[in-house]
Amino acid sequence: MEQANETSGGDSVSTRNMARGGQTSGGASARQVINNLSSSVWAFSALACALETGLLEALSDSRSLADLSHRSGIPTPLVEGMLDVLVALGLLQRDGDVYSGAPDLLPLLQAPFRDALLAEVRSAYLQSREMIDAAKRRTLAGGWYYTDPEILEAQGTPGGLLFYMLAQMLFPRLDGLQEALQRPGATFLDVGTVVDAIAITDIRSSQHGAAHREPRAAASP
Repeated sequence: MEQANETSGGDSVSTRNMARGGQTSGGASARQVINNLSSSVWAFSALACALETGLLEALSDSRSLADLSHRSGIPTPLVEGMLDVLVALGLLQRDGDVYSGAPDLLPLLQAPFRDALLAEVRSAYLQSREMIDAAKRRTLAGGWYYTDPEILEAQGTPGGLLFYMLAQMLFPRLDGLQEALQRPGATFLDVGTVVDAIAITDIRSSQHGAAHREPRAAASP
């Protein structure tokens, strides 16, 4: 967010300073703070669109603007506009009409991190939209409680990545765990994780037995 604000609105404005009451280090006016926030929302929207349309995933390799437009089915000027925002943010690089991912972005576009990145971005825009809609309906409430399956899946998907990382780094160090999980008929209990991402990842990674989920309300204080 800080990077988006620095890139898109003239004066450099950090989200941290905005949260402290609207006065920034440069003494920006309330109007400038709001303008920068609006710009950062549009920058985030460009990132979300690039992820949802598969444009960002395609940029695991360098590709021309024409190729990206053809792959996505999106008009060339619109593809160019979205990707140029990400170039300004430092997420992409451009050389003529050829785009490529920045070096530190490329690992995030590979499995299993790609799905977690999309889920994180999707969770942010779905939950923020839900909060604004609730405000319009005058139904804002405290706590975290959702029944929208898209929000639940987006919130739970990073848990699958966590399990994948544990399975790669931690499980081999725990005596007998790998053997137990791979034993025919083995089961895995997923307790209170809102959605089944961890159990599903376990089944896919080890290709064994069944997973059981202990139900729990999708809520937290």
